[in-house]
Amino acid sequence: MPLMGHLPRGIRVRIQYDRVIRWYRRYQEHYSGMTHGKSIDEDCDDVLVFFIFCHQLKDWLVKDTEIPRHDVEKFINENECLSICADIANGIKHLGIDEGRTSRSGQDLRMHAGIYISGDKLSEVGLRMYISKHDGTQIEAFQIATECVEKWTEFLTKSSII
Repeated sequence: MPLMGHLPRGIRVRIQYDRVIRWYRRYQEHYSGMTHGKSIDEDCDDVLVFFIFCHQLKDWLVKDTEIPRHDVEKFINENECLSICADIANGIKHLGIDEGRTSRSGQDLRMHAGIYISGDKLSEVGLRMYISKHDGTQIEAFQIATECVEKWTEFLTKSSII
């Protein structure tokens, strides 16, 4: 990898975005059951790393472009998937959060993981992680990840970064 400090502005954001996409693809593999031989803990770690890198993209945007932090924060707060991603990432990094983005809207997020087996074939096993909201509803974490990738792609395209 080239020295990051010597790259033109905007290129480093693209490098981080590409990293997010690579981790998303790993998540897709876990979700679809294409990966085998690792423990569920290692699989869950891969998923959590996606959320950390996905949320950290905001810091790269602020440091590597002329886009003001306020605009990036506003974009995250206006999109539930990115707010959930932020709370997951910050919760992982800081052993929980006192007041996250989603708690401001009355939500209390909890994550739990499980193995999904399609039919009776062990070869069709996929990792499922769910986010439980305060109201008892659950969202599949992969759905949130997919929406996050879509939103960041939309934002970076509108900003002429990708």
